[in-house]
Amino acid sequence: MPLLEAVLTFLGRAKGLKAGLLRAYRGEAEAPQAATAPAQPAL
Repeated sequence: MPLLEAVLTFLGRAKGLKAGLLRAYRGEAEAPQAATAPAQPAL
């Protein structure tokens, strides 16, 4: 049973990591678009 618990724990962490990476990727994908609109040349 310890092996089963270890596998389930690993899968749970992997699922959480995947969700976190997807959220981070979506956040980074939206940020450059918003940041490029107000950009102005420096004087």
